[in-house]
Amino acid sequence: AYSKRDGNIFITPSMQQALLEFDIETKQFITHTMPEGYYPHTIRVDDRDRVWFTLALSSQVAMFDRGTKEFTVYDLPARSVKEWLILKSLPVMFRISPENRPQPDPDREGTGLPMPYGIDIAPDGIVWVGRLYANDLARIDPQTGEVTLVDFPYRGPRRLRIDADGVLWIVAFQDSLLVSYNPKTGVFKDY
Repeated sequence: AYSKRDGNIFITPSMQQALLEFDIETKQFITHTMPEGYYPHTIRVDDRDRVWFTLALSSQVAMFDRGTKEFTVYDLPARSVKEWLILKSLPVMFRISPENRPQPDPDREGTGLPMPYGIDIAPDGIVWVGRLYANDLARIDPQTGEVTLVDFPYRGPRRLRIDADGVLWIVAFQDSLLVSYNPKTGVFKDY
């Protein structure tokens, strides 16, 4: 993703706890080390020049504020106590055996790690995330920090984008569908 303010390019190095910034003036990479979270993935920059990205393994979303150089990490709700325990144990598992990083273990019902695997920012500034193996959408309000979930009535939401009217367009990966979701009406439509 790139900043509309200065053109700098941001990269999520998936196997690092960092966000990379390429300064187009100096031609140098800047490493912003994250305080927590695992497997930085899909990335977007909002109109306030904040960098948002998913943390696919730890089921979180991170926001890097370029003004303060600080990260805010949003925990996405676990679907069960077992999932919550697994997600909370990731730091211990990585310290004990960093070369054997846990991998999502999805099954046909999508009961592996939730895996946030798509993010976009609506015209009103709301951040939307698709969780591939949880079959839901997360809505993050950056003003309040509130995270809410919307059930996705299809399997495998990923690679979502939002149009100028605030309608989400989501690939339902396991169902081979393109799905639209209008947050104002709560209506899903598949194609």
